[in-house]
Amino acid sequence: MISILLPSRGRPDEITMALQSLDLPKHDKEALIWLDSDDPKLERYQEVLKDNPRVRVFIRDRVGYVNGHLMLNFLAEQAKYDWYFFFNDDAYMDNPDWSDIFKDFVQQFDPTIEPVAINIWGQGGKANLFPIVSRKYVDVCGHFSMGTANDDWIRIVSMRAGVDRQLYGIKPKHRKYGQDETKGDLRDDTYHDAEAARAKHGYEWNPRRGPGRHILDDDVRRIVEYNSNRQPRLSVLVPSRGRAEALKHSIDSLGLEDNNLEALVWLDEDDPQLDEYQKTFVDNSRVKLFVKPRVGYKGFHTMINFLASQAASDWFFLWNDDAYIANPDWYITFAEHAQIIDPKEEPVVFNIWTPLINKGEFPVMSRKFYELLGHISQNTRCDIWTYRVSHYARIQRQVRGIDLRHRKYGQDPHLGDLEDETRKEVDAVYAKSKYLGSLSKGAQAARQSDIEKILASTADTKHAGFIGLGKLGLPVALAMEARGNRLVGYDINPQVKEHLEQRRVAYQEADMESLLSGHLLEHAQSIKDLVQKTDLIFCAVQTPHDPRFEGHQPLPDERADFDYTYLKDAVKQVAVAAEKLGKKVTLVVISTCLPGTYEREIKPLLTPNINYVYNPFFIAMGTVINDFYNPEFVLIGKEDGDITPLTNFYRLTLGDQKMFVTDITTAEGIKVFYNTFITTKTVLGNMYGEFAHKLGMNVDHIHQALSLATDRLMSPKYLKAGVGDGGGCHPRDNVALSYLAERYNLSFNLFEQLMVAREKHMEWLGQLLEQAMAESDLPGIILGKSFKPETNIQTGSPAILLSSILKNKGLEFEHYEFDHPNDLPAAVYLIATAHQNYANLSFPQGSTVIDPFRIIPQKDGVNVISVGGGNS
Repeated sequence: MISILLPSRGRPDEITMALQSLDLPKHDKEALIWLDSDDPKLERYQEVLKDNPRVRVFIRDRVGYVNGHLMLNFLAEQAKYDWYFFFNDDAYMDNPDWSDIFKDFVQQFDPTIEPVAINIWGQGGKANLFPIVSRKYVDVCGHFSMGTANDDWIRIVSMRAGVDRQLYGIKPKHRKYGQDETKGDLRDDTYHDAEAARAKHGYEWNPRRGPGRHILDDDVRRIVEYNSNRQPRLSVLVPSRGRAEALKHSIDSLGLEDNNLEALVWLDEDDPQLDEYQKTFVDNSRVKLFVKPRVGYKGFHTMINFLASQAASDWFFLWNDDAYIANPDWYITFAEHAQIIDPKEEPVVFNIWTPLINKGEFPVMSRKFYELLGHISQNTRCDIWTYRVSHYARIQRQVRGIDLRHRKYGQDPHLGDLEDETRKEVDAVYAKSKYLGSLSKGAQAARQSDIEKILASTADTKHAGFIGLGKLGLPVALAMEARGNRLVGYDINPQVKEHLEQRRVAYQEADMESLLSGHLLEHAQSIKDLVQKTDLIFCAVQTPHDPRFEGHQPLPDERADFDYTYLKDAVKQVAVAAEKLGKKVTLVVISTCLPGTYEREIKPLLTPNINYVYNPFFIAMGTVINDFYNPEFVLIGKEDGDITPLTNFYRLTLGDQKMFVTDITTAEGIKVFYNTFITTKTVLGNMYGEFAHKLGMNVDHIHQALSLATDRLMSPKYLKAGVGDGGGCHPRDNVALSYLAERYNLSFNLFEQLMVAREKHMEWLGQLLEQAMAESDLPGIILGKSFKPETNIQTGSPAILLSSILKNKGLEFEHYEFDHPNDLPAAVYLIATAHQNYANLSFPQGSTVIDPFRIIPQKDGVNVISVGGGNS
């Protein structure tokens, strides 16, 4: 990523400290060091630098401090990376995260085509003691610097050429002129030699007034000329009619000059405002006007396809003259996503996602997309065309965070709708044919042909692998695939392959049916087959608990950790396959583990070819897909590995998300603490419910009031009284943490008590049922088996726990989900799962309904006990 240019003399120990602070292995860095052949400490240099594979030493004849630029120019010629960082041997980095900050910042640039100089702001508000320049900057100028004051040379050239960028937060410390308050100035022989040279030649070093100022002027001229002729980074395609003023406002909002973009505008030759258009844009070299015979709104695709054929960039932005962008840094947001893609090689359509606007109205397409199809669209509704083609061809990506306003259909709360003659003409066309032929058989066939062309071109593309396609893994893998990723998956269970082939599953999961219907997920023959086809692999292999600890039956006396057998076997197979294939693999484990598992169980299995990352999800059965797409945050645990493949994947798949990065053991803890926090809230809510029931309070009012306290009490979720929590995570995670608390002699085992409280609450609800049965002499019926209404999964279900408790007491009752009789008998009913359709059941006269969720309406002749409902 970055080559550090570092001339040095007489400071072998200081340069060692400087190199350590730069953390060369992180993010691919190299240090190129110039040493004088007559340096009195040359042997010491060779001793301290000999075993560092990221350091390249060049021993050359001494040129002296006066010719420091010659040393830098020579080192720049040897550099292998695309960013050149001028550092000093009397400096060091005081921020271990400096390269993360730098890496995030430079994602917006392509150093191979953009001449850029980055100013590092350090102590005293001074910039560019340590300039960083792109490879293209050096290529265009023909050198790094031509003045001894290299930092000033770079600063002045870049500012005058308009290619300077400011970067804060890196925090270099310079042991010179009192700039390092911790270690103080480094005053040695090298320091005194440099000061003597500075005193003698100071005037000559001034880039503005010294003898080299004409060379500096040439550097500025070269960069300016290069940028003026440089290919734009994005081409805006915008047909317009009768809206010269609106188009100017629209185009101005895009920042064409600042972002190096071009706008290509189709104008009708009979446009009544043609002269106004030409006058408005006559001095704007970045706006190209094409005056053509009118084809009308029904020929919108004709206009767009023509403009695309004239575009110079590799990204095409489908734009409207009644739209604008409100945030001036919008292109940086787009570039953070687009820089991951090579638009010349990969067909991609980015959707600019703005809440008020249809998700596909403003697509950005790669040149490869256009070249594969030979057009943008074959129908007037170009946005819908590209949306559908990219969606079904699995090349669609999302970009969020761009404040785009469309002055149409109430989508711009600031300026309002643009009501003009053009708008009326377009609305009249829509009134005659809302879909403008996009639903015709011919259009559908043409669109399908486009989809098949892209699918054929991307058949061998694999963005990720996925091991473990169970109730969590399969929905997530399909969700990833639906967002533009080509996935290859593997599961040892042969039923999974049947699910994929038959496009249906036995369990209930929102949106699964639609994702399965059009999936392109490939099922690998083995883990080795999967490793061979991808470099980024997600692993969602189960870490099961003993069924006794899943929460659907009373707790046994003993406690235990999860079973990591399946996970360890999968990790071993990936490691072995990577070694045999001789390739690096990023392995992203999703499976739930107790803190300490990685160090104890997983780390010993890894090989140098495995880049291990821990990335557990916070999702719930029944809403897996929505939860994956809309996470509260993305948790990433790392040790020494590179998380860039994962963060790039998420940037393209999820857009901008809050990512929290920590060490792996801490991430393991965060995952299970998150789940057990939910149990804590659920237990507390149920305690409110029991208090309310016994004291005549209204528990829903309690919940509503506490829900207002979003500062101190956080989210109101899981605080509503009902039954205990369930599923495959919460109960078992509490039991496992209870085991860990005992193992580490925790001062208080809250996790144990949470499970006891959960069980006691269900036992109390059972007592209400038993008491009502005795008082009414009616049979008992429990309604509900799944652990929550969004799914049919019964793992960890509090309803099943209730049933187990009552069976152990010898109570006779019936237990149904949706298999209850159509004609319900008079009985005592207990609602154990909050299925809304239970509220519509016709309970017979004389029945009692115990409702912990308060979803059953009051009915004459039926005693509805709304647990905790109070008197109001």
